[in-house]
Amino acid sequence: GFPNQLLLYEVRQLHQNDTTPRKLSETLRNYLDIQSDLPPILSYKNIKPRAINICDDEHANVRRLLVDHGTDAAIWIKDYLMENPTVEIASPESFVRLLDSWSADPCATAS
Repeated sequence: GFPNQLLLYEVRQLHQNDTTPRKLSETLRNYLDIQSDLPPILSYKNIKPRAINICDDEHANVRRLLVDHGTDAAIWIKDYLMENPTVEIASPESFVRLLDSWSADPCATAS
């Protein structure tokens, strides 16, 4: 491999209901050169008593800014970072699909 290799994944890949978590685990195991299987990564819910609801109207401007930054970051990751031979992407199709969602306001699509 390359020196200073980077493993890239989107955290939601850990909790998808398909083969992505298994592929991610295999990629991580290979990346770390571990021979034995890794234990499954379990979902958790962290409840924060002082958390805000980002979908509240009062946070619309901040949300718009975050979506703009997410869009810019996703473009840069796809156009530059993913093209670097020292970067390994865990389950690339899933990664790109989730990365594309960074340009969408999650509150506009929430049901």
